[in-house]
Amino acid sequence: DTDVDGTLDPTSVTEVTPPSNGTISIDPTTGEITYTPDPDFNGTDTFEYEVCDDDGACDTATVTVTVGDVNDPPVALDDVATTDEDTPVVIDVLSNDTDTDGTIDPATVTEVTPPTNGTISINPTSGEVTYTPDPDFNGTDTFVYEVCDDDGLCDTATVTVTVGDVNDPPVAVDDAATTDEDTPVTIDVLGNDTDVDGTLDPATVTEVTPPANGTISIDPTTGEITYTPDPDFNGTDTFVYEVCDDDGACDQATVTVTITDVNDPPVAVDDSTTTDYDTNVTFSASDNDTDSDGVIDPATVDLDPATPGIQNTFTDADGNLWTVDTLGNVTFDPAPTFVGVATIPYTINDDDGNTSNVANLTVTVQGATCDDVFDGEDVCAFIANNPGDPIATEDCDGDGLSNEEECQLGSDPADPCSPEQVAGYTGYDSSNPVWQDADCDGDGVSNGLEDGNTDPYDPCDYNPLDQVVQDTTQEWRDLDCDGDGVTNGDEVLDDTDPLDPCDYEPASITVPVTSAVDCDGDGVLDATEVANGTDPNDPCDYNVADVTEENTAGLDCDGDGVLDATELANGTDPHDPCDYNVADITEENTAGLDCDGDGVLDATELADGTDPHDPCDLVVANQTEIPSDDWNNADCDGDGVTNGQEIIDGTDPLDSCELIVGNQTVAPSDEWNAADCDGDGVTNAQELVDNTDPLDPCSFILANQTVTPSDSWNDLDCDNDGLTNGEEVAIGTDPLDEDTDGDGVIDGQEVMDGTDP
Repeated sequence: DTDVDGTLDPTSVTEVTPPSNGTISIDPTTGEITYTPDPDFNGTDTFEYEVCDDDGACDTATVTVTVGDVNDPPVALDDVATTDEDTPVVIDVLSNDTDTDGTIDPATVTEVTPPTNGTISINPTSGEVTYTPDPDFNGTDTFVYEVCDDDGLCDTATVTVTVGDVNDPPVAVDDAATTDEDTPVTIDVLGNDTDVDGTLDPATVTEVTPPANGTISIDPTTGEITYTPDPDFNGTDTFVYEVCDDDGACDQATVTVTITDVNDPPVAVDDSTTTDYDTNVTFSASDNDTDSDGVIDPATVDLDPATPGIQNTFTDADGNLWTVDTLGNVTFDPAPTFVGVATIPYTINDDDGNTSNVANLTVTVQGATCDDVFDGEDVCAFIANNPGDPIATEDCDGDGLSNEEECQLGSDPADPCSPEQVAGYTGYDSSNPVWQDADCDGDGVSNGLEDGNTDPYDPCDYNPLDQVVQDTTQEWRDLDCDGDGVTNGDEVLDDTDPLDPCDYEPASITVPVTSAVDCDGDGVLDATEVANGTDPNDPCDYNVADVTEENTAGLDCDGDGVLDATELANGTDPHDPCDYNVADITEENTAGLDCDGDGVLDATELADGTDPHDPCDLVVANQTEIPSDDWNNADCDGDGVTNGQEIIDGTDPLDSCELIVGNQTVAPSDEWNAADCDGDGVTNAQELVDNTDPLDPCSFILANQTVTPSDSWNDLDCDNDGLTNGEEVAIGTDPLDEDTDGDGVIDGQEVMDGTDP
């Protein structure tokens, strides 16, 4: 800068316009300006300054600064991550790293300082780092990585990983054990099992897969397992167990047990048979004996194990002879009088010379049996010849009497229905199948089915569902169990119920009716109806005089609207549809009758509210029937004209003032005579005497007025003189004479003129 006539003053340098992308500072002594670009800025920037001379004159100038481009390194920031023990974690270490003037290159991520307690692997595409903690490690671990930008500048950062503590399961290790056949072995399965971060819990040892050829039991305190091989098994067997640590983590292992072969002795099994008295029997002692690992030798059957050597003959204390052959077949020869059970011990050897356990040979020698009884043997003779034989006290047929008792009574010990018993007998043996299959009462139901339900000795006590009709006896078919007068046999033919006294065909009655029932509910016992010829199954066919029971049929047999039971109670005839009390009606009247002969059906009268028993209480419009002669000849309204004549005349037979007077043929009633039908003040009877019309209010003799005329009569003007009858009576003129005083001026005109009529 220059000044042509003075000197520039360095201290006057000042900022006029600041730079856009940086700042300036001015040296107050020299006037030098220091420009500092904004961080990472490159390009062109300008600012203006002013300078003055020593006379105070000033000028401004612009400074243009070109900032050259210089590459900045990336900024790598520390990272943190968390994972569980034994669990890798992927860390996006570049997510918080930056580069102001370039691009971070993921492929440049490298390990600088490895972790102390784990390993890392780096994804060359994404730059993500996978940290894998060492097995069972938990705590804090760190590693350092480096990353570069696309211009090759680099930075490092530290990653801190927190590894959370996770319980490690125990390690159960397979076990092996050896034992002899049929010998349990105890195995300390936990002896080789471990848990790196806890304690094994012996109480958690459980069976997962059971052994195929044995069983195990587990000691809940020690966790030891006792394996017991199946009887006679040898070979290899396995099972799986599980154990847990004190934090509940578990593992499983397999135990292999080797069972060595041990020779087993043979097993002798009891044998038994039966024979009749004084009868030999042969049976095998060896057929059911076994040897799990060898062969039975039937020639070694020893009938007296207490004596050294093999004894193939033996006589027991009862004198019975036992012998055995080389095939193991034993022959028993009973003593001549022996009856009962004979038993001796025996042993047998296998082909290795091992002797079995001691087993028993048993023979039951029986006397006469029930089979003999049922086969027709003379058991009574046997009992007589063999006193004390068990057959005497047996009850072969189950009828409750011993065979000996039946022999003494002369009844058949093979027949459960002999001797014959009466209903209610309970001394039988219900468990005896012979008795169960019999039908002692002949009702077609076996004793066994009746026992506990019905009486097996009562032919009329049975369940029809159990009955087989073809198996009934003639005695049962001739009975009448329900007392309805029809035999059981006829009821079967009629398909009616022999136990229901109300289910029968009356035409089939052949025996006296003994049931005290009233099947049709008409109040008469069936027996009475049968005797008196009415139908015991028709609740409307009965004689009232025979009623002894309550009528429960709920019917109105005569259709009068009153139930028969009500009529019987109130003394009306349930068979007469016209004999009833109206107050007793509860049903519809269906008789279709006109009981009082007034031409209106009773049912209509009941609907109309008139009395069906009163011929003069009716609604004439509801006459649908021909009235009776009695009704036609009667005079219901007492007007002297018969009802029949009024019907012909078209007048109302119930209205005493509606009639044709000329048709009066009977004496009117006192009420009609005293009445004044036309209201003219003269009674009907007086008008007949006066020969005036009792129905014409203007036909009367004034002097015979004895009753008060009606209002309607008072309002009339009988003589047409302009004055009402009532007005004429009031002033004393004659209501039948238009000119009472005969002066030639009618009464009404005189009143109008003010003269005296």
